[in-house]
Amino acid sequence: MLLLAAVVLLAFQQVFKAPFAFDDSVSIAQIRKFTSWREIWGPDAFMFFRPVKNLFFYLVEQIGGEPWRYHWVNLAAYYLAACGVFGLTLRLSGNVLASFAAGAIWALSPTGGTVAVWASCFNINIAAASMAFCAIAYDVMRSGTSRHPALPGAVASFFLLLGLLSYETAIATAPLLVLVDLFRGRKVFSKPSSFIYVGIAAIVLTWLVCRQLNGVPGVRAQNPSLALDMPSWQLTASAPYFLWTHFLMWAAPSERLETFGSYLWDRSVPAVILPFCWILLISAVYLGVRFWKRAPLLIFGAAWFLIAAFPSGNFVPLKNTPYADYYVPIPSIGLCIMMAAILRATCERLREPGLTRPAMGAAVATILAIAGWRLAQLPVLTDWLSAWEIPPRVMARTAAARPHQYFAQAVMAYDIAFTDQDKTPEILDLVESSALAAEKDMPDLGIIHASLGEVARCRGQREQAIALFEKALVSRHTGIDTLLWSRHQLVVTLMEEPAQLDRAYANLLPLLRQRDHKDHPKYVLLAAKLMRQAGKPDEEIKALEKGLQYHPDNADILAELESARARATNKPS
Repeated sequence: MLLLAAVVLLAFQQVFKAPFAFDDSVSIAQIRKFTSWREIWGPDAFMFFRPVKNLFFYLVEQIGGEPWRYHWVNLAAYYLAACGVFGLTLRLSGNVLASFAAGAIWALSPTGGTVAVWASCFNINIAAASMAFCAIAYDVMRSGTSRHPALPGAVASFFLLLGLLSYETAIATAPLLVLVDLFRGRKVFSKPSSFIYVGIAAIVLTWLVCRQLNGVPGVRAQNPSLALDMPSWQLTASAPYFLWTHFLMWAAPSERLETFGSYLWDRSVPAVILPFCWILLISAVYLGVRFWKRAPLLIFGAAWFLIAAFPSGNFVPLKNTPYADYYVPIPSIGLCIMMAAILRATCERLREPGLTRPAMGAAVATILAIAGWRLAQLPVLTDWLSAWEIPPRVMARTAAARPHQYFAQAVMAYDIAFTDQDKTPEILDLVESSALAAEKDMPDLGIIHASLGEVARCRGQREQAIALFEKALVSRHTGIDTLLWSRHQLVVTLMEEPAQLDRAYANLLPLLRQRDHKDHPKYVLLAAKLMRQAGKPDEEIKALEKGLQYHPDNADILAELESARARATNKPS
């Protein structure tokens, strides 16, 4: 375990150089509104029922909230998941070396880079660990070796519930526990098994009810990675292709890693390929059933991969993101178990008396091939972690992974446009080219028009900027923050023209109503500036005084109020 910890710490030093990225700031802003830890039981910032994720952000914010604190806690969760892979493989295989190899292969996979570096993936790491530890405790309970079977049963129930409260994919834990029974040769249709399965179903059903009571939708109505009008059947038809894409992302990750991947029917991939993906999947299932008794551990790992990939794989068209590297770590536990099965069989072969030299050479070559395969991918992992040091690079790599990656291109353009302070002509050209490329595939995304509007504003093309920002307001948005920022930039642009101040004020009012938003103080200051430009010093002071009522400790509003009062009485500020 200590050696595995050393491996993780050594491989993931770059994690601590990464800033907050993408969803992080939205989650943190929501958590900072919490007045009690009990609010973690509500939906998260993206309307998912993930109390463990809320609790993580809440607790880290309570102890300071700096990025390095988030990274330490998240990396510890990633290590815990690697320990879960080691423990589960050891429980099933009985081979320490093969189990350590499984844990190390899982931990060093380039597809684990995102969940190790991105704070918003903490809950995925906890879910991965919970699913592995739940399977271990469940197997101990059912083995009959424990003097107090209720204890491992309680532990298994705890980890089942913890996984569900962390991440929706943990719903696959229930069928995975049945898979454990099949692996052990237990009767799944016996009365004892039926009682246990009813208990598991009760826990899952309770979680589903709590999820429903919190108003969490079962299907994502507006996933920006998919066309809004994509029929459900097209998503289901494409599901095996998504599955094999994620498999290749794990097995041969170079130039295949992607986050926030986009999918357009018959454009991202020719639709004619999809039947062959289904044939490949059905053939894999048939071979698994056919050779279950000959290589149970190997087939167990393959079955884990398929079952754990099912919830996020759009076989049931829930409109999940089609491709994302952070979907891979939980299903890849099964792939690592498959590697352990091969290594265990190889080690057993080497122990056979009278082994011929060719057989020995083949066994050694197998071990070296697996070790070389994973070690050769370390540069891919370090390169991906380096990309997270500047988040738009992650989107650039995603955009390069396959054609028609409009969402990655749009997010990259938006992030650069609204976070880079030094907007040189070269940067503006980059933003424009990325946004225009995205617009060709998905013209209804608000962040595309907002990015193009910011380019036009920086270039002094005021009328074009206003038109683009207004277009962004009526387009599809990824969240409330992008919508508010589009309106904010529209107000800023309108204020550059004295004749447009009334129009600017009309657009500012919806922003001022967002009193709980993290940027509300900025909106108050913008309102004061607008009143000053309009020659209304009394209204300027009123706006600042009202803003100070909502944000009594805001130093910027207080300083601006003092300056406004000084100007009103003709005193120097």
